[in-house]
Amino acid sequence: MIEARRLANGRYDGAVEDRPSYVSFLSAAWRGGGWQAALEGMALGPRMSADVNDAGDGLKRLPAQGTVNLRLARAVTGGAGPLSRGAVHLRVDNVFDALVESQVGLPLAGRTVVCGLEAWFEARTSD
Repeated sequence: MIEARRLANGRYDGAVEDRPSYVSFLSAAWRGGGWQAALEGMALGPRMSADVNDAGDGLKRLPAQGTVNLRLARAVTGGAGPLSRGAVHLRVDNVFDALVESQVGLPLAGRTVVCGLEAWFEARTSD
C-alpha cells in the first residue's frame, strides 16, 4: 500500500498525482516436455491524475485497472553445427484488451501480440 499525500490547507491530506494506491503482480508458470507457459496478472490501484478540465484541484480520480498476459514458448534443438538450440515464443499482453490509462488521456497499449525466435550458437574451439 502506497500512502503519498501533499500539503493542502496546512495539512498533509491532499492527493498526489500519478501515485497509485498499489501495484500488484501475480504470475504462474509451467514447464514440461520442451514447453513453457505463463499466466501473469497486473493490478494498478486507484490514483489521481492531472486533468485540465477539472475545475477543483485539477486532479481526476482514475479507477483501479489491470491486465492479464499470456506467454507460450517451445524449445527447439538443432542438429550438428554451430546452431545448437533455440526457442520459438508467443506473448499476448493485455489479453482482454482492457483500457488502462497511465494518466488522463494517455492509455497504455491495448492487446499486443509479440512472437519471436531465439537462437544459441556454440563457439568452436580448435585444439
